[in-house]
Amino acid sequence: LLETKLTAKHLNVDSCVDLLLFADANSCYVLKEECIKVVVKNMVKVLRQREAGQLIESFELMREIHLFATCEDLTKTTGDGFDQMRIDELYEWLEKRDDVMIEEDMDRSALVKKIRSLE
Repeated sequence: LLETKLTAKHLNVDSCVDLLLFADANSCYVLKEECIKVVVKNMVKVLRQREAGQLIESFELMREIHLFATCEDLTKTTGDGFDQMRIDELYEWLEKRDDVMIEEDMDRSALVKKIRSLE
């Protein structure tokens, strides 16, 4: 995936806000998840950046960051392990199945829902 390469080569504390805004605007779910991880891990440094204002203006992104930071989304786990997997790992799991056709990019919740419907 191009998103995985972009993450590996260009994602850091200085670029995370710009890349997060880009990922959100372009439905790049793998990149978005990795950017959120960097933001959460480095919140103080991120909030000092000039670009932080754009991030703070996005209620939805701030909500997602908050959910990730507080692990509230992980409290809904079913014990099957899918909630703990990265988005690219969820895609890989689906790609191994012969009976599944992925026609569009999906966010984490859509991927997990799809996988659980197959179990």
